Amino acid sequence: MVSARELRDMLGELKLHDVKMPDVKIARRSEPPVILWLGLGLALGTVIGMCVALLATPYNGDEARRRIGQKMDKLKAQRDREYIVAGNGGSVYSTPTEVTTEP
Repeated sequence: MVSARELRDMLGELKLHDVKMPDVKIARRSEPPVILWLGLGLALGTVIGMCVALLATPYNGDEARRRIGQKMDKLKAQRDREYIVAGNGGSVYSTPTEVTTEP
């Protein structure tokens, strides 16, 4: 068994002989991580998309909400009509051979 004193002496001898250790450099990446670029791209895309939407919208906010509400009411009414036509246990979706008339 090797004692702690003998190990200390051996390490001291190695230091005296000036043993050269290879140069090992632990370097960090010089470029930013990919997740940073992804986040930056998402944020920039969101801002640009909002600006384009504000500039390209043909209606003001109240008019756009009113039109969206009308379209939603129309779709709900159409869904209810198709559900009543299909009956219990039938298909809710119309088939290509059925003809639906718009009111």
